[in-house]
Amino acid sequence: MKETERFSLPKPEGQDFADGALQLQALAEAVDIDLSNLQQSLTNSLRTPAYIGVSTATVTIASTEVLQLFDDATNIFNLTGFTTVYNNGFANPFTIPEQGSYLFGCYGVVTCDGAVNANTLRRFIIAASVPNGPQFTSQKSYSYWEQTLQAPAASSYLCAAGTFDYQVIGDARPKILWWGFEHDNTSSTVTMATGALWWVIKISDLAS
Repeated sequence: MKETERFSLPKPEGQDFADGALQLQALAEAVDIDLSNLQQSLTNSLRTPAYIGVSTATVTIASTEVLQLFDDATNIFNLTGFTTVYNNGFANPFTIPEQGSYLFGCYGVVTCDGAVNANTLRRFIIAASVPNGPQFTSQKSYSYWEQTLQAPAASSYLCAAGTFDYQVIGDARPKILWWGFEHDNTSSTVTMATGALWWVIKISDLAS
């Protein structure tokens, strides 16, 4: 049997009537295989590298303290009981798996353990940093934050998110992925509740 110019599928020959049914069967089976491979490729493309972690215990932050919750440079989560709930492609210790653009972020609920200083700061900060090298003229840094002023006797719900580029050129990689919490409630400690989230998700193969 001949093959089509596009897709190289078996091409039924019009003059061979005796084998017509077999040739149509061969064409149908070849199309089915190609469609199955295409479906698998599409499925794989949707399962991009992603990491989601959650805290399983409360974390107490001293008054007017900036707490480092996660630092990629030392691969340490300073959240008691922090555990992985989803991981597709991220190595342990924590490393970015492949080149591209990534979305990263965090979510948590923080509450004063005692007296509340009204209108004082609550802030989540996340950052990524890529060191300079032959491919960069200077260090590339990405910083994002969400902040609010604490109302009397109320919890603060904070969610910070942003993007960063990861380029696999030489030894270049985001040197630090960092998540911190800052507040200036001087009258009591502040607690971040169980269920705080940290995530990193690839959103594109392209990096600027």
